Amino acid sequence: MVKSSSFKFGTVGSPIATPARPGGTVGGIQYAASIGLEALELAWVNGVRVGEATCAAIQQAGMENGIALSVHAPYYINLNGDDEKWPRLRTYLMDAAHFGNLAGATDIIFHPGTYFGRPVEQVLEVAIPRLRGCVEELRAAGNPVTLRPEISGKAAMLGSLVGVAMPNFWLGPLLIILFALKLEWLPVAGNEARFSIVLPALTLGLGLAAILSRMTRSSVLEVLSEDYVLTARAKGLPERTVILKHVLRNALMPVITIVGLQAGGLLSGAIITETVFAWPGIGSLLVNAIQARDYPLVQGCVLVISVSYVIVNLAADLAYALVDPRIRLEGRS
Repeated sequence: MVKSSSFKFGTVGSPIATPARPGGTVGGIQYAASIGLEALELAWVNGVRVGEATCAAIQQAGMENGIALSVHAPYYINLNGDDEKWPRLRTYLMDAAHFGNLAGATDIIFHPGTYFGRPVEQVLEVAIPRLRGCVEELRAAGNPVTLRPEISGKAAMLGSLVGVAMPNFWLGPLLIILFALKLEWLPVAGNEARFSIVLPALTLGLGLAAILSRMTRSSVLEVLSEDYVLTARAKGLPERTVILKHVLRNALMPVITIVGLQAGGLLSGAIITETVFAWPGIGSLLVNAIQARDYPLVQGCVLVISVSYVIVNLAADLAYALVDPRIRLEGRS
């Protein structure tokens, strides 16, 4: 069977067989495997309850066909809903987690709906304790599934997109206006004050962190569809161990490459940021040397920048060998 490189995820509906879907979820899993899908969300509607035998059949079908399962919980869980409605909504969420665990799902995806137009602070004051209570109850019962709001990944990617889209020459003055002029928490420029490094570091770090977060997320999602991740979960390993040891380590290769390039750029100087904050660095020193036609100083700056890139690339190559032992073995052979 040829695996599809474009369509790896799908959704299957009610776990119970119906005349329209004779196979139920088991049939959906078999069909998904036949067309090359590698993961399925079980779209279980409000109040769904299935027997342990059905859940065992779903789990067995997922393992036999190499399909990673998750549960798309009751469509909208109003964590900030009225107190008299919350017990029923909570029952829906906990049922999805319980039967999803029996069916072999690793996480429960839900929508934290907010319909009441309340301020965000009021919503969080109600939602966080309720969600924390659900998680604590699941852990106390030995349920390994993870409750995951669908909005979290989208919000993180939106934040990273904003970070990538903001250029340093615009972000730097914005931070100066907010933290130095309006709030008067930090110095405007220079390097004499104790916290002078904060604003230049934020200006450089926000954009770099945004790129890293997007790269890490895409790499982790790609690794999650691999067969060895499914095997690790089938062995009953804790989700934390699966993510940190099996997923994240194998997803670090492209991340290390990006970190190496970014570190080389930082060591070689950030001319715009140094100019905005009047920070004495090698980038601004190089520009001043060029303007003054101080050629020995220009040559020295270029030499330092070149050596910095070589050292960072060497460190990245060594990090490859630490993360992936196969690279070290190939080098020895």
